[in-house]
Amino acid sequence: MSGANTHDNVLFFTDRGRVFQIKTHLLPEAERTAKGMPLVNFISLDKGEMVTAMLPVPGHNGAHFLVMATKLGKIKRTQLSEFEAVRPSGIIALTLEEKDSLNWVKLTNGKQDILMISANGQALRFAETAVRAMGRTAAGVNAISLDPKDQIASMMIGSSDQELLIVTKHGFAKRTPISEYPPKGRATGGVRTMDINKLDETGPIVTALVVELTDEIAIMSRDGVVIRTEVKEVKQAGRATRGTRAMNLKKGDFVATVTILTPKLPDLEGDAEAAREKAATKAANGNGANGKPPVIKEAKPPTTTNGGPSSVFSGRSKTPSTDTILAQPSATEQTRSIKDPKQAKQAEADALAVLREDGSATADGGRPKAAAKPAASEDGQTESKGVNAVKLGGTKPDASAAKKPGDDDTPPAKPSPKRTK
Repeated sequence: MSGANTHDNVLFFTDRGRVFQIKTHLLPEAERTAKGMPLVNFISLDKGEMVTAMLPVPGHNGAHFLVMATKLGKIKRTQLSEFEAVRPSGIIALTLEEKDSLNWVKLTNGKQDILMISANGQALRFAETAVRAMGRTAAGVNAISLDPKDQIASMMIGSSDQELLIVTKHGFAKRTPISEYPPKGRATGGVRTMDINKLDETGPIVTALVVELTDEIAIMSRDGVVIRTEVKEVKQAGRATRGTRAMNLKKGDFVATVTILTPKLPDLEGDAEAAREKAATKAANGNGANGKPPVIKEAKPPTTTNGGPSSVFSGRSKTPSTDTILAQPSATEQTRSIKDPKQAKQAEADALAVLREDGSATADGGRPKAAAKPAASEDGQTESKGVNAVKLGGTKPDASAAKKPGDDDTPPAKPSPKRTK
């Protein structure tokens, strides 16, 4: 499993030593569990030819190399620029001997270590520079000295801070630090990576992978049984031990392949729940104090001076709202700033006359108990007279314009009672 950009080139290597190239965006995009399309629809494979390695490359940079290994222990290192122009019919990537096949291809930077693992428990670690760069059609050189009945199980690129995971045919597995594999020379026998005396119980090595503790693996048997586990759940053991059982198999079944599941599949439900909790916490911290949600107080309606609720005009009105009128000072409060008694008395009378005319004040200068209901106009909209602002700055207003006949600052006299005979 590999990740690629839509503009990257993907190289497909076959067991017969050929290579094909396709742009990533030409491959069909599908769901994770989709079946996909056969590769014969994209590359020209011969009858019986199989793709054994797939490698996405971001660009043909001469500073990078392709390291190829065969089943019988041959290895070759070639500059990536040699594969810049690949014909649709494919080109030769490696010249193979009879009964040999190209099984592994890795991209390196020229300064890494190569690990070769055999099926019968041999392991060899050597520097990449021990293999000189060769041409595209070269056959390569010997990578490890193998017994006549042995063959390569895996070829990996690793470093001392990583671990080597080994899985056997009968379901045994272990992980060992790569630092326990000492570097040796190319084409030597290497060291033991399994207890060769227990091969009948564990079976030969199926594959070896360079892993980290944060990785997950999937082990699949020939009958289609799959188990998924974390690498840290596999017991760490010594280099020459057999390991522990990782998968229970039925009689006649055996491990077919092992894959590293990277990147990990996201937990969509858990991520959504965490995002909701994070958003709620952020909102509470931003609007409340000490991480608590803000307290919303219920709004109270405005009241008059006598404690009763004031009426609120509804609809579109040309007059200010009731709470705007209530916010204005009374006529008595407005005249307190005038020091001349005569001017103050006259200004108070003028203000009371204006408010009485508009129905916004009582005769004694107090607030109204309830605002008068505005009359409806012909178009159905509410209309009412506005409140005239009275400027108080020491200038005597025109009393004749503000006062009307019958308006006075003194209360009217009470009628005398009738006498009865």
